[in-house]
Amino acid sequence: MFVDGRHVLSRERCVTCGACARVCFNGALEIAGRHMPVDDVLAEVMRDAPFYAQSGGGVTVSGGEPLAHDSFAHALLSAAKSRGLHTALDTSGFCPWEPLDGLSRCVDLFLYDIKHMDPEKHLLLTGVSNERILDNLRRLSEAGKPVWIRVPLIPGLNDEEANYHAMGRWFSTLKSVERIEILRYHPLAASKYERMGGDYRLKRLEPPPATVAESRRRLLASYGLREVVWR
Repeated sequence: MFVDGRHVLSRERCVTCGACARVCFNGALEIAGRHMPVDDVLAEVMRDAPFYAQSGGGVTVSGGEPLAHDSFAHALLSAAKSRGLHTALDTSGFCPWEPLDGLSRCVDLFLYDIKHMDPEKHLLLTGVSNERILDNLRRLSEAGKPVWIRVPLIPGLNDEEANYHAMGRWFSTLKSVERIEILRYHPLAASKYERMGGDYRLKRLEPPPATVAESRRRLLASYGLREVVWR
C-alpha cells in the first residue's frame, strides 16, 4: 500500500500471496517456508541418510502441529519408514483419536507435550481442555507405543508443585512412557511474533532458574518414573 509517498505494509489486507516479498527492494520482507510434495521432502531427508545410519537418528515431524496436516504427515512418515529410517512425531495430542491411531502405525516414537494437568487451568492457558490430550496419551500407552513426554516449565503458569505432583501420579500409570523432559521456558519465540506483527504475551517472563527445574525433576522422579531430565 502506498501512503504519503512511501510503501506501507498493511497486515489487515494481507492475503499471503507473497507479492510484497518478491518486490521488496532491500529484502526486509521474506517468505518463510515453501510448499513441497512428499517426494521432495523425503529427498531432502535422505541426503543425510549416512549420518542417520551412524548416529541412530532419523526423521522427526513437528510443527506447529503436524496433526493439522495428518494426511501429509502420514505419507511422509510412511515413506521414511519404508526407507528404513527411525520416525518420530512431535505433537500436542489435541486431535481426534483416529488420525493419531493411523499415524501410530508408521511412528517409532511420540514426543508428546503436556502443559497442565488441571482441565480448567489448561483451558485458561491454551484455549482448550486437556481431556482429549490425556485420553489420546493413555490410548497410545495402552497400545504400547513408545512416548517421551515433554513439559514446558513456565514461571507462574504451570510451575506450581501441585501440578507436578498431579503429573507424577498420572504419568506413573502409563506403561510405555520412556522419558520425561522438563523444558525450561525461553523467549526465542518473541522475535517470530514480532516479525508476524503479533503480540507475544510472555515476552516479560524470565527463564526459570536451574534450581527450580531440578526441584521439579526430583519431584517427578519421586513417583518412580523411568527417566526424568530437564534442559
